[in-house]
Amino acid sequence: MVWIFLLINLSVLVASSGVRYNMFGLAEAVSAEVLVVVPIIALLCSAILVFKAIRHRARPRLTAFSELMLVFPAFFAFEWLFLPAYRWRVVDWLVITALLVLIALMMYRDRRNFGEWGVTGRNFLPALRKLALPTMAMVAVPIAMVPVVGTDFELSRLAGAMLYPLYALGQLLIFQVFLVRRLRRISDSDLAVILVSAAIFAMLHWPNGPVMIACFLAALVWTWVYLRRPDVLALALSMGIAAATFVTVLPRDFTQHMRTGPIYVQRILDADAPAPPDR
Repeated sequence: MVWIFLLINLSVLVASSGVRYNMFGLAEAVSAEVLVVVPIIALLCSAILVFKAIRHRARPRLTAFSELMLVFPAFFAFEWLFLPAYRWRVVDWLVITALLVLIALMMYRDRRNFGEWGVTGRNFLPALRKLALPTMAMVAVPIAMVPVVGTDFELSRLAGAMLYPLYALGQLLIFQVFLVRRLRRISDSDLAVILVSAAIFAMLHWPNGPVMIACFLAALVWTWVYLRRPDVLALALSMGIAAATFVTVLPRDFTQHMRTGPIYVQRILDADAPAPPDR
């Protein structure tokens, strides 16, 4: 089931971005009307799974799978089919807020397992020890890349980077506490859970190649540690330090200002568009 979940989300992401921006030339090979069927089918399947999960509450695998399907395909479809590249509308904020509230409600239903979420601090030091060497590597790699790709490091940018652990904490509640715990219920393989969760986290940063690769590799480590010593605070420190280094050390032309999603594509299209003629 875990690989089916990944395949569905990947199909929705590719088809939805293909409809809007002709990614991979899909809109030329297949009509947009055909491509848009993919996210529609995924959302219909999600609704059916939720209905079945409500009827069969005693089946934890089905419940976990339906909860995942209720959130992630819907997000990827909405992001690429409807979300504006630049200024969000009120309805966009409402949809994203609704998804976050939905995640919060599903996590609240799981409150009996609160002690296993990794938010109590019980595993903080053991998790921190496991994260020490990987985090140092995440810091060392961008610095080692400077002779090749350059840098536009400015001391003033460190001030904003200090907030990254807080931002990371929010991401980890979704991509570790919510996602990984449910993937673990539908798969007995730690390796499958690690690979799929890292892939979903990387897909969130599509189509920014350098950021996707960095997120995928880092998420492999974070998920591995979370499965063994779940502690969100330790992961947030690691993620915040790694992200701050990546953003401040590497040049913005290389990271594309950390843009992802429709704004990444639209910025490239706007840059390539011919300038209007002088009048």
